[in-house]
Amino acid sequence: MYIDNRTLMRSDIDIIFSKFLWGGSKKVVKQFLGRTDPSSSRTFPQQFQMADVALSQVQEMVRENARLLGVGVLTLAGAAAASLYLNSRPEPFLPPIDPDNQSIVIDEKERVRASGLRSDTSLFTFLYDDAKTTYEAFLRGLRVSNNGQCLGSVLDLENRSFGCPIKSEVETLGKENLQDPLPPAPDDLATLCYTSGTTGDPKGVMLTHANIVINLSAVYFQAMGIFSLTSADVHLSYLPLAHMFERGMHSMMFMHGVKIGYFQGDIRKLTEDLMELKPTVFITVPRVLNRIYDKIQAAVHHSWFKSLLLKWALASKTAEVKQGIIRNNTIWDKIVFGKVQKLLGGRARIILTGSAPIAASVFDFIRCAFGCFVMEGYGQTECTAGATLQIPGETGSGHVGIPLVCNYIKLIDVEEMDYYAKDNVGEICVKGGNVMKGYYLNPEKTAEALDDDGWLHTGDIGTWLPNGTLKVIDRRKNIFKLAQGEYVAAERIENVYQKSQFVAQVFVEGDSLKPCLMAVVVPDEEVVKACSLPCLGFQAAKDIILKDMIEVGKANGLRGFEQTKDIYLQAEPFSLENDLLTPTMKNKRHTLRKAFKEVVDSLYKKHDL
Repeated sequence: MYIDNRTLMRSDIDIIFSKFLWGGSKKVVKQFLGRTDPSSSRTFPQQFQMADVALSQVQEMVRENARLLGVGVLTLAGAAAASLYLNSRPEPFLPPIDPDNQSIVIDEKERVRASGLRSDTSLFTFLYDDAKTTYEAFLRGLRVSNNGQCLGSVLDLENRSFGCPIKSEVETLGKENLQDPLPPAPDDLATLCYTSGTTGDPKGVMLTHANIVINLSAVYFQAMGIFSLTSADVHLSYLPLAHMFERGMHSMMFMHGVKIGYFQGDIRKLTEDLMELKPTVFITVPRVLNRIYDKIQAAVHHSWFKSLLLKWALASKTAEVKQGIIRNNTIWDKIVFGKVQKLLGGRARIILTGSAPIAASVFDFIRCAFGCFVMEGYGQTECTAGATLQIPGETGSGHVGIPLVCNYIKLIDVEEMDYYAKDNVGEICVKGGNVMKGYYLNPEKTAEALDDDGWLHTGDIGTWLPNGTLKVIDRRKNIFKLAQGEYVAAERIENVYQKSQFVAQVFVEGDSLKPCLMAVVVPDEEVVKACSLPCLGFQAAKDIILKDMIEVGKANGLRGFEQTKDIYLQAEPFSLENDLLTPTMKNKRHTLRKAFKEVVDSLYKKHDL
């Protein structure tokens, strides 16, 4: 349920920076953040000193122009600089609440739901009284680390310019003008985090220290705290730090002294980094888990014995999971899943996925194969990062859990799509201490997203399942009408097609003057090769991929007009570098539409449409 926003946090941690300093005080962490090479690591005090220099840099640069920028700019600048910081057991695990009644209705008229984790329906805010700002979060990390190593990489952190030609001059300016930090208040602006720009220009989301810390506190209280994060844990960071999901997880790790290592910067070498660092906590997105799943399926595709062995192993592990038994020391782990577990380093005990939907089949496979707790969450930048999360011990899949204890959720009618709240389906709306203050210098868009009662209208369509969990089923945006008058949601269709073993990425496009859809597909190279499709010739391979997509679509309830008529095979993956993906690894629809306009037009012309 909902918890009072000002009750559960320590008084000295209400900003993210305080998590850092508190973490450093626990005196248990010898290595906080880095890679295996000690020469490329930094201690907590070293990192704090760098943050102090950065604060001074910004304050000195801004001081001369403070009158122009307005009152309080130094505190704001300091806050912004600080926030931009460069296994098993045989007995069942008992969920913290009744798995069949995970959320409750607290307002029958508005159909507002809250988490069932607490009987108190008031708002939850802070986990610790001494960590209510990002500043205090860093202070906590400093105390926890006991002067241990803080930040490192296989890359040369000290001599990289990071694209800033005046880096050395700015550093000198800060060192020569060291100033005492100006601790921000919980309600001060912590960051302007720009949305991914999936459907248009990115918008600057204004998030306060309280927004961020409240959200992290709820996640930790609801799930991560049950596993007691300690200095023995390791987190591999590979998601963009422009993404609030990863930035939020950084602050949580800071606060609890968890060691953090960075990947090399090349997603193709992520497995290499995982096997080297051996993380115990893996924060990820479905795309990476899908690749692991597809790789295993392709490896057993041509062997009836391996396929049968995998089937037996999954059946056995699935039966245990349904009983609440999560472990990685069964006979099946030794003879089948051991090699799979090594793909993440062999020590993973917590996997948290978000940012996009994950197929239930992939989710269940990952949970069985790795023998650890796997949880899926849902949220947006506008509600800091998370709005829902699965509870530990959840044995089901295909949903995103229950409302976090820091926010309420309700569904509202979407008449144009025939979704009605009375049927427990509608647009997801979020209200709580994690919801943004608005979009920077954009009151018009702010009014569209936030109503007068403080509800954030997400644009996502959800439905309440019988056990009180939320399932995201559609998207209000990214819908268009076909020539026959039928509405289609491209993002939903793309999510379905990505369940095809042959599809790594897909972009679905339509036209209001055309009766059908077309799609651009980036094939999964490993699966295609494993199935020997290149040997069949281009057209035969394309036909097989399209046929599989259609079959997957039917199996997942796509109606005839929602199926693609034809596909174009694209060799180069969608990426940040070619501007076809957002920083959160979602399709950048408006640039994809421009990039493949001629391709899509040619597909329609091919079919005389």
